[in-house]
Amino acid sequence: MKAFRWEEYKNFFQITIFKYLVMWFSVVPVIAVIFEQIPSPIEVKLGANSFVVFLKLPFNWQILWISSFFFVIALIIYFILCPKFIKKYNTFKDYQSYSHDARWMAWEASILWKNASVPQKDKLISRLKKKKFIKKTQKNENEIYSSDPSVEQNQTVFYFTHQNNSYKLAMPVFDDNGDVIEDSEKGVFYELFGRYSESSAFGRGFILLLLCLSGIAFLSVLGQHIWSGASFVWQWIMSI
Repeated sequence: MKAFRWEEYKNFFQITIFKYLVMWFSVVPVIAVIFEQIPSPIEVKLGANSFVVFLKLPFNWQILWISSFFFVIALIIYFILCPKFIKKYNTFKDYQSYSHDARWMAWEASILWKNASVPQKDKLISRLKKKKFIKKTQKNENEIYSSDPSVEQNQTVFYFTHQNNSYKLAMPVFDDNGDVIEDSEKGVFYELFGRYSESSAFGRGFILLLLCLSGIAFLSVLGQHIWSGASFVWQWIMSI
């Protein structure tokens, strides 16, 4: 089973109904301690009549707690491993909402480059070259490139080297006539987004495993709940 990309996990964890699993994980231990102090069954008297009440849930709360436990662990791993870029800019529209100058993309590229794996760098260069967003440069043997972009008059330029080749990403991207290439900022954004999104394959896979275990436990409890409710409905039908 292929693990979700990071932005898909973000959308999943924002679904309101799943937030109740986090609440259940928190409150169940407290409720369990309280119920341990209450004797069961309880005799309730209403006038001359008395009734015996059994304190019992229509499902196994321990299994539901285990489901919530797996979910919470998956959520914690997500918050630790999910790249900040994905959590901050889940879409290009999110990025635009910060009103960054087009030059800022060069800084974002430098941040990614410092932490990217070799395959990520290979793919990033291949994509940016194909879209003509980066250019190959001749590096002087005595020249040492800074790890930070260089602010120039019309562009902010990120110089970097990979496998004995030197490149530069200049933002905004100009064509041969000196005009800004339309949607170049968006194009660079999604190339960075894509490399972040597919990072930490093991972490994404482990989160998927935990969510599957949580789902299996939750479905088990849901089945118990439906069976219990259906039993009462069936008894009611038979009594008519």
